[in-house]
Amino acid sequence: MTSDYFLPACKNNSTHYYQQYLHAILSKTLPEEMQSVKVDGDILDDGLLKSYWECFTKDVVFQSCLDTIVEMWAVLRSSCKQLFSTKSSILPIVRSSRNNKVVELLHSLGMPLLEEWMPIDAQRFCPQINQHSKMLQNLANLHKQSPIKISPDATNTLLNYFHAINLKDEPQCVQLIRGMPFFQDISGNWIELSDREAYICPQNILTDGISACLHGSRAVLLDYHGVWKHYFEPSHLGVHEIQPEEVYTEFIFNKFSSLIEQQRYSHLKYIRDVLYGECCRKLHIRTVPIYVKAQEFINKLKILKCLGPDCSELKAISDM
Repeated sequence: MTSDYFLPACKNNSTHYYQQYLHAILSKTLPEEMQSVKVDGDILDDGLLKSYWECFTKDVVFQSCLDTIVEMWAVLRSSCKQLFSTKSSILPIVRSSRNNKVVELLHSLGMPLLEEWMPIDAQRFCPQINQHSKMLQNLANLHKQSPIKISPDATNTLLNYFHAINLKDEPQCVQLIRGMPFFQDISGNWIELSDREAYICPQNILTDGISACLHGSRAVLLDYHGVWKHYFEPSHLGVHEIQPEEVYTEFIFNKFSSLIEQQRYSHLKYIRDVLYGECCRKLHIRTVPIYVKAQEFINKLKILKCLGPDCSELKAISDM
């Protein structure tokens, strides 16, 4: 099949004209169902699809309209025999001998693989191993469609791979990474951040009951030793540092009465033995943010209803 065979003369060599004419031809020869984002591959056998791709890649007119063809028609074959158009939010990814571990991992999470016999001209429409941001977008779309669970080892592998993305140059990737379950909270759960206010939990702070204090809020405290920190700066992902006294003034004091007696006792002991002394020392540091946060902690501690066995009759230190 050649362009001369299909096309009558066109004096202005209009691309739009060629696109319309080729679409009319394909509409007569390909099943109508293939004008979808994804379709069962049994609708067209490999032999016939190969013939079409031979035409697409060897005929100059088809080549000039190939972007439109793969957008309008599901002609990208995956190894599981499904056919995709580029309108699909999830595209089959190209195999790679250079970093096959990542490709196989992504495939195990549910990402389709492009059929090996598909020509190079077809491969350029699918995410490839050196296209980190496209791979991330594909994975994010997959997770949005059906939430995926990733093991700690797999998370480390993926973060190491996506670390190649320069978030300053590709800021759209920030929300994609935040939307993946790459983050471990202080309860050990692997979570996504999305639109949550994320903070790195201070090292060695008492975490007993904090998750209950955060329940119902947009805030989340992330494990201090989170693996993601090895690959991305917290500020680049919108994750904030927070001081121990801020954890109390922002999250714990407001819900203190909801803690069980043993938890209240543990926090008061931690404050007495560790945090109160540290804040008193910070009062002598004339760096404004440090001083102000320490003073706020002490002021709120004085009026905190925390003493007594019955949470309904707790008294403040200043009342005693």
